[in-house]
Amino acid sequence: MPPEELTPEERNLDPYFHIDPGFINYRRAFAFLSAPMREFYNKHKNPSDDRPQKVYNDHLLVDLFLKSGRDSKAPSIGQLLSTSDIQKGRLFCSVELIEGNESVYEENIRVKIPIATPFNSDIPVYLEFSTRHFVADTGRLEMSRNDQVAIIGEVRHVSEAGIELAPVIMGAPTFDHELNKDIPEHLELAWHGYDWFETFVGDIDQFSRIRETSIPETSEWGPYMKDLPEKQVKENFAKLLGEYSRLDWAGELADHFSASVSISGKSSTASLIFKGPADFRPMTPDMLGKRADQIYRMSTTPARILIVQHCHQVEEAVRSTLRAFAVTPHTPRRYCVIDGPTTYRLFKAYDLI
Repeated sequence: MPPEELTPEERNLDPYFHIDPGFINYRRAFAFLSAPMREFYNKHKNPSDDRPQKVYNDHLLVDLFLKSGRDSKAPSIGQLLSTSDIQKGRLFCSVELIEGNESVYEENIRVKIPIATPFNSDIPVYLEFSTRHFVADTGRLEMSRNDQVAIIGEVRHVSEAGIELAPVIMGAPTFDHELNKDIPEHLELAWHGYDWFETFVGDIDQFSRIRETSIPETSEWGPYMKDLPEKQVKENFAKLLGEYSRLDWAGELADHFSASVSISGKSSTASLIFKGPADFRPMTPDMLGKRADQIYRMSTTPARILIVQHCHQVEEAVRSTLRAFAVTPHTPRRYCVIDGPTTYRLFKAYDLI
């Protein structure tokens, strides 16, 4: 079912985000797990070598690895690249677009697969691994083509020639898990996948009156948004949230942080970035700082919803970048994009125009 046909309550469920393992480097996996987690695995794994039991054990290992990533606050690849100190051996966890390599179908060879980073990286970023670690044919299929792949791995080597990443676990992002058994089937989570965590503006209780307004013509919202200062935009959003607007300062992680946000009555927190009409054109990643560092800084806050607002249209590359920083396999968060027409509708709905 398309997201727009679901209710806000249905759209904003937070199901368990899992990885369907197609690749596991068992030696590295058990080396990364803590002693208590290894003990837990050995206690709960199925001793049989039959295929169904082996699949069960692989999923158990993925669950433990995702918990380990949460406990250690493992960064995504985008967060790693946004720092000046990328350390060898650092664990990462994220969903990335890979370029694919058909050589993965060959047995016991090493392959190199470039990653299309969520912004233009100064140096190449790539995965390098042995094909002997594939545990399912679907893993080879996913890695042979351009595809979104969930990856848990470590930094192996950093140089001016590129950043080499060693995957430990890879597979398709999925909601097919026992923890999601009570979620209604009509939501069809499997069809939404990585995009599930987008929140519509009207789903946020403090902005819900926007549902009562119609989409304006460009001739209506364009001239208004072109002349509306960013400072006023920020003050209007603070007013909608029942908060004070704070002054900008050089070390801020976001333009506004709110603990007054709720979705369908459920309280949450939000970080917001505002972009005014100083550069009145469709938003592209370069408008958010080098390496999209504004989104990176926002992603380091504890907010459960990451919001980007702009006075004009928002290009798909920005939405993809925001999603890459917000939705990681071990700690998926919700994200929201508010473009110029939507900002205009929101302010009109609340008599701020």
